[in-house]
Amino acid sequence: MYGSASGGGPAASRPAAGGSAVTGGRPGGIMAAFFDYSPEVLTPEVLASVDDEQLWQAIYDNLHPGKDAPGAWEALLAPEVVERVRRLLTAHHIDIEHQLAGRGAELEEFRHQCWEAGPAGRQAWFDRQAEHNRWRNRALGVKRSIAYRLQAVKAATSSQGQRVAEERRAYRDAARRLAVAIDRHREACVQEGIDPEPHDRALWNVLLEVRVPHGSEQVAAADLLADDVWF
Repeated sequence: MYGSASGGGPAASRPAAGGSAVTGGRPGGIMAAFFDYSPEVLTPEVLASVDDEQLWQAIYDNLHPGKDAPGAWEALLAPEVVERVRRLLTAHHIDIEHQLAGRGAELEEFRHQCWEAGPAGRQAWFDRQAEHNRWRNRALGVKRSIAYRLQAVKAATSSQGQRVAEERRAYRDAARRLAVAIDRHREACVQEGIDPEPHDRALWNVLLEVRVPHGSEQVAAADLLADDVWF
């Protein structure tokens, strides 16, 4: 954790949720109750049930590669929470950038004040500079770890998007095959001159009643068949 510099430095700004991106923030209560980070306890369902402050604490406690609990990032990258994880990581990444810029500007102003004070101010400058550099190194370490985790989030969301697309294609193909089978049943009855029973007509009417996604619209399966569109 990279803490805040003392000696009159600027207060750390608060990101969207859960303390500073530097310190992580540590709420009590439910966090202490279940965040032992064992895979049996830290599940996507549990993470989905907590607020952003608690979710950030779970992210921060497992942020640095090699220091994360086994299975923690499998849970954090699950579909139930991955978008919230992405949002929180991005917010804290921005927060660190703002802190780096703000504290750097204040440090430069302090340097001018010290040098204007002559020899008496130089020791104060050296002390503040050393403290700032320690804070900055910790901040940059957290920033690098956040960037690393954001890459994993991007890969996970891309993989999940591909799975969703594949599932949609499978659904559309199954719907097409069912519609074609019903339509061929209707055509066979017509060609054979078979007087359809009520259950036959009920089956055929499904093609008029069931609507499937087609572009930005919901279109009756019968219309897609009539237009020779294999949806």
